[in-house]
Amino acid sequence: MKNMVVAVEFDEDLDDIIYFTKDLIGNRNPDVHVVHAFRSHTAVADYAPYLIDAMAKYEEHFKREIEAVRKIVQKMTAAGLNAHGFMKPIDKNIADSIIEFAKGKEADLIIAGSHHPNRVERLVIGSVAGKLVQNSPVPVVVVPRKEK
Repeated sequence: MKNMVVAVEFDEDLDDIIYFTKDLIGNRNPDVHVVHAFRSHTAVADYAPYLIDAMAKYEEHFKREIEAVRKIVQKMTAAGLNAHGFMKPIDKNIADSIIEFAKGKEADLIIAGSHHPNRVERLVIGSVAGKLVQNSPVPVVVVPRKEK
């Protein structure tokens, strides 16, 4: 295993994903590409063209997401993983964007957390983890989220 992708959202128990990844890797030292898929500012502009306040709020949100990815990479690095952080604009949907990113990194494996969408979300859009499992050309491991 040379490359793996860890897809993150910020509402997950990321410590579980970090420790699972560390245990899975064992003595190997693959590159761990931490990726967060995000809506690009052009998607915001489609809904609110030229609305300066909306764009400013989006920029603040984007900066917070970048910082969150940095913190995850720092935690993984502190745990002994060779981690690198990435932000991937969502092209079609989150799962396809993660799969495209994984292909670009020649990933051997994708690790994702479970999100537990409610029934309406699952019916309308399905789960990202489920779409990853169904559509990925490489194995996908879904780390279940602990109940709080």
